[in-house]
Amino acid sequence: MNNKRELSIIVAVDRNLAIGKGNIIPWKLKTDIARFKEITDDSVVIMGRKTYESLPTKYRPLPNRINIVISRTFKSDIMEDVIVCRSLNEAIKKAYVFQKNVFIIGGASVYKQALSRVDKIYLSEINTEIDGADSFFPVVDWNVWNVETSEYFAKSEKDEFDYVFKVLIKKTFTVLDNAREASQFEAMTRINNRSECPFCVENFFKEHKNPVILDDKHWIVTKNQWPYNGTNYHILLIPKQHREKISDITHEEFCALENIICEIEKKLDIESGSLCMRFGNPKFNGGTVNHIHIHIIVPKKPGDEGFVDIKFRVSAKKK
Repeated sequence: MNNKRELSIIVAVDRNLAIGKGNIIPWKLKTDIARFKEITDDSVVIMGRKTYESLPTKYRPLPNRINIVISRTFKSDIMEDVIVCRSLNEAIKKAYVFQKNVFIIGGASVYKQALSRVDKIYLSEINTEIDGADSFFPVVDWNVWNVETSEYFAKSEKDEFDYVFKVLIKKTFTVLDNAREASQFEAMTRINNRSECPFCVENFFKEHKNPVILDDKHWIVTKNQWPYNGTNYHILLIPKQHREKISDITHEEFCALENIICEIEKKLDIESGSLCMRFGNPKFNGGTVNHIHIHIIVPKKPGDEGFVDIKFRVSAKKK
């Protein structure tokens, strides 16, 4: 049984993503330190050697937490109450054994390695720019993260600067529960691990193997890689730009859509079928991808080999 818990980053940055200067934290935010202690209590914390050495001696190792330090020079027999690993992969593997939440707490190189692997970021954005900062958090593609909570803290006797504390959750662009075939589930898992929308044009052909039927400025038209049983044709029309709601589609895209549907009808000599669109959160519309896609479904006729009733689900699965 896989009982691993959340893998998260917790970090404070200035306006330029600085996190340190001279191997120390260059600000005093007592409320943020208290929150750090509360969030990481009874968890596993993973850090690099320099981050470990930057901790005040009385807090080294961090109390009531399992401390894992990544180092190629430290030896475990001289590190009391600390687990020493030689790589992030080894550290995460050991951390999951404890079946506790796991936090990456620095420094810059460890954050960079971990960013693509974590599920959540606890982020304190400090309203300052540290002159001479020499350690930075990696540049983040914020489009793949949703802000779950956000709270403002004013400058005070406890806090040297005002700041905003955010909890960010990595977006998932596919819903694994709605996969209908094993190969589809495997592809969707790979997509979620990459935190990419599979229907955005720059990512589309990483997993999709069927040829394109029609292609214009705004839409890709192709056969569904996992067609419904009982179809002669199961065609997908996908906007090239990321669109999640109907209101996201531009007037120009709608006009192009009308023309391309008519062209498909003639090109494939379709005499009867259904046009279905999924939009919004696929957790609730029965879809697999959080990007508008339109289905042209042409069923087999009664008496044809493989004829079955085709059901297009437009709701969440019953639990």
